[in-house]
Amino acid sequence: MRMNERLYPGLSERLTFLYEYVKAERDKDFNKGDWAEEIGVAQSTLSNWMCGTRRPKPDDAERMYHLYQVSLDFIYLGIVDMLPHKMAALWLERPLEQ
Repeated sequence: MRMNERLYPGLSERLTFLYEYVKAERDKDFNKGDWAEEIGVAQSTLSNWMCGTRRPKPDDAERMYHLYQVSLDFIYLGIVDMLPHKMAALWLERPLEQ
């Protein structure tokens, strides 16, 4: 594996979406450092997840589930069945990456 290789591009896209969703629900000053703190991880860890070079440990994904009602199926696999309705609709309506 090369350094900084994107091993988890789909996961990266889903976590970026989740961050933007959470940020939209908060004030305009909410940033990735705030999000990392809220999840309980270092900002560098969050950055690795969002870049797709690492993926959350199950305990971290479970914290996101409890904080945002986002299913582990969505985080790891992209399955939207158990997402809150509004979140699922926004995910399905988003422009696809090219």
